[in-house]
Amino acid sequence: MSPRTTAFSYPEVGATRTPEQLPAGYRHLHHRTLIGHGREVLEAAGETVTTWRMHRGMGTKVRAEAERTDPGVRASLGLGFGPLTVSAPAEVVWSVREPDRIGFAYGTLTGHPARGEESFVVDLAPDGAVWLTVTAFSRPDRWYTRLGGPLLGLLQGLYVRGCGRLVRRAATAAVPRRSFNYPDVDALASDRLPAGYRHLRHRALIGYGREVLEAAGDTVTGWRMHRDAGIEIDPGTPPAAAGVRVVCRIGLGPLRVSAPAEVLWSVREPDRIGFAYGTLTGHPEAGEESFVVDLAPDGAVRLTVTAFSRPGRWYTRLGGPVVPLLQRLAARRYAHAVRRSVDPAA
Repeated sequence: MSPRTTAFSYPEVGATRTPEQLPAGYRHLHHRTLIGHGREVLEAAGETVTTWRMHRGMGTKVRAEAERTDPGVRASLGLGFGPLTVSAPAEVVWSVREPDRIGFAYGTLTGHPARGEESFVVDLAPDGAVWLTVTAFSRPDRWYTRLGGPLLGLLQGLYVRGCGRLVRRAATAAVPRRSFNYPDVDALASDRLPAGYRHLRHRALIGYGREVLEAAGDTVTGWRMHRDAGIEIDPGTPPAAAGVRVVCRIGLGPLRVSAPAEVLWSVREPDRIGFAYGTLTGHPEAGEESFVVDLAPDGAVRLTVTAFSRPGRWYTRLGGPVVPLLQRLAARRYAHAVRRSVDPAA
């Protein structure tokens, strides 16, 4: 660690507080990684970031005055391997711990191979998504970092991507799975359909224009789509948002079954509205399903239903090829319900 006589090696201390106004004369970096969904993920990710665990997990040798990244804490960061390891002294410039935002920034001190500042912040978005944002401005301050040229920018980019993956793994491991009945929780967040499941993608035209998008989005996220498709949803169920639990009742009379699920994420963007849920213990299937309406550049509004699933009960296993047929039929019924909600004559 640097003695207290050591000064910051750049004049714009604290500039990462306003990432949209990074100072000129430096290389700028801004990278955002989806970590997961929900407040528990935010807290777990924030703990990983603000206790140096992210840096240590990336192989950085950290010798810090304190185990928490509070303002004024100094640290010596060992970068590299073996005889090629260099010491990079830094000081925490600012930190934040708010209900929806946790993180910190450090600035370089004299002796660091670069000059500048870097911040690491996890935030909880209104749709329940948790993101890690790394923001930096820097320039070389040693002959060997000057010689590195564009290679240093590439290495910095690889490092922050690795930070995102590490924080995601740490947060996932720290947060209990809350009785989901399948292992690939949140796979649809990246539109990735995992192997070992039946896959479904159904896309249907709903109408045209922004008003249709908004009306269709309300139908989807307010559970009207499910209800109008013949699925019973408890009247008190709140609109779809990350963490909301819902019980869908499917079938008739003695053949009616309960299908518990939890909303994993929701999205409400200018041209895209929808959500995804994952099945909980007791659901007749195991997997995820998303329902998203989007507005295309030509004004067309479409509903996309995406799912991966496999049987979760003996009777759905017995159903064999009938179950996928029923799922495709349900997707068509969803589309018809949304279309009717924006155009009763449909």
